[in-house]
Amino acid sequence: TFLGNHDMGRLAMMLRSSGVSAGDTLTRLKLANSLMYLTRGQPVVYYGDEQGFAGSGGDKAARQDMFATQAESYKTQEVIGGASGSKERYNTSSPLYRQIARLAKLRARHQALADGAQVHRYSSSEAGIFAVSRIDKASKREYLVVTNNAGSAKSATFSTYSPNARFVELLGAGGDVRADRFGRV
Repeated sequence: TFLGNHDMGRLAMMLRSSGVSAGDTLTRLKLANSLMYLTRGQPVVYYGDEQGFAGSGGDKAARQDMFATQAESYKTQEVIGGASGSKERYNTSSPLYRQIARLAKLRARHQALADGAQVHRYSSSEAGIFAVSRIDKASKREYLVVTNNAGSAKSATFSTYSPNARFVELLGAGGDVRADRFGRV
């Protein structure tokens, strides 16, 4: 599962060319990374995406140098969450690098996020909440992955397999959630 590559270009470029602002692009890239790491599939990060490379298209226009580039076309390309220009791009403190590292560690610590069964829980036909459960069969533990792609707070009620359970927040800012006696959150 990937968000971009050297043939199709980078997701950042696709967002920017559709008119999304640089700040919103960073937010949307983080949402896309979260979905790639926390839902079904094997995440693949195309080199430079963790540094915020945007590129200007597919094929050769998405093959920026990680070292200080000599290619004129790459020197002026936008970097999401960082400064553009010709310099080394091995920054372990860039916002996307830190986020991807955190997601990879979370996925490694909680095996169900890597290979647990995925159950669709909720989605909206408009911008809003998308929720799935990831199930750890061995421990009979359910993980909820809940995202919001709207520009404002949204709420939803949906069922889980875990009546009267407390879901402890592992990532995000939503706080712990408790299911009711029917398993609804």
